[in-house]
Amino acid sequence: DLADYLSDEDFDPRVATPPPDFSKLVIFDGLPNSGKFKKPSKLKRFVEKFLSQLAEVVNVEVQLEADGETAAGAAIVEFKTAEMALEAVNNPQANGTEFQGRVFQLNLLKDMDKYEEMSEE
Repeated sequence: DLADYLSDEDFDPRVATPPPDFSKLVIFDGLPNSGKFKKPSKLKRFVEKFLSQLAEVVNVEVQLEADGETAAGAAIVEFKTAEMALEAVNNPQANGTEFQGRVFQLNLLKDMDKYEEMSEE
């Protein structure tokens, strides 16, 4: 029973948890994932440094290959505001930049449903 695991201090159903703000999230695809960038920690620092030139980055989650240890060449990036996320996506110095034979692609996470629907048609 769930009630056995929660104390009154842990959970109060009267307190509403705000929904996450997906408008601040960007999918950064086309990242290098070979050489030194195979390590997620190296790729995370690269993404933070690169995108921090454009706007304030709050968090970077590097996507991993099935082995759970190798960077997959994509990351989910959280910016401080939705406006900053949109600026990064629309910035030609970031979106479309070629680096180590790969082309950076930045998309708002909230727009990804639109792309999935297009691929199903």
